[in-house]
Amino acid sequence: MTFRIAQRARCFIGENSPKIRAAVAQRLARLGVSLDLAANAEGGAGISRPDSRIPLYVLPTDEELMIARHTLALLTKGSKQQRFEKAS
Repeated sequence: MTFRIAQRARCFIGENSPKIRAAVAQRLARLGVSLDLAANAEGGAGISRPDSRIPLYVLPTDEELMIARHTLALLTKGSKQQRFEKAS
């Protein structure tokens, strides 16, 4: 069963820090993760070695946009709750 899970697994690790990616990959080694050190240093999209049981990918992210979306969702939820309380 573990092997099937590992076959389907994908791992996405922070785009801006090769050191953090290496540390995470090292902790995941017991699951069959094998990091390509050169690819990790270059910061390409795929950073796992061909023999890795779980592929490792680096994806560009926009943390500021995600924070803004989460903030908007919280503010919108709060304003709906306030409108409901005022109507009651």
